[in-house]
Amino acid sequence: MHTTEWNRAALRDTLDAIMDRAKLSQTAVGELAGRDRTMANRWLSGKHQPNYEAAARFAAAIAEQRPDLADLAQQFMIAAGYGDRITGSVSAVLPPLEASATGTSDALRQAMTDLRAQAQAQGRPLAELLVEEGIVTPDELVVPDSLRPDPIIEEINASSDLSEDTKIALIRAHLENRARRFEEERLK
Repeated sequence: MHTTEWNRAALRDTLDAIMDRAKLSQTAVGELAGRDRTMANRWLSGKHQPNYEAAARFAAAIAEQRPDLADLAQQFMIAAGYGDRITGSVSAVLPPLEASATGTSDALRQAMTDLRAQAQAQGRPLAELLVEEGIVTPDELVVPDSLRPDPIIEEINASSDLSEDTKIALIRAHLENRARRFEEERLK
């Protein structure tokens, strides 16, 4: 749940004006925001407040690509409820992230590390902090209905040479080993 006040009608009108003047489709809006086309549809419907990251990416891209629309980009940020975060030009709202060889930026990695530390220091789940900061919406934090099958567990279960007790012991050992590796990676 976002904690900022936003103006649905102003957001819709401003986004319509930007899309009209820049000749943008909903797909293009989603791409500029770092999301998919459904993001623009949700913004236009007034059902979902833009999260800060997506709104800032969109506004910064508009201000950069179409300086004549920088005022509309700023109005968009204000209507989205993030006017208090605008300092100077809208293109400075969200600094560009330099991608590393792995495709993940060092700045993004550092920001996530900082957020994890903040969540841990406050004794709160990271997801709660991400929602509060406007980085994600609760509906973006969806756990899939089913997990992908683990091929090792499937192989153990498919083996006709093993007793049920042996299968259970092997699966338990596999899961404990996987949990240990996950924890080691988390602590790095």
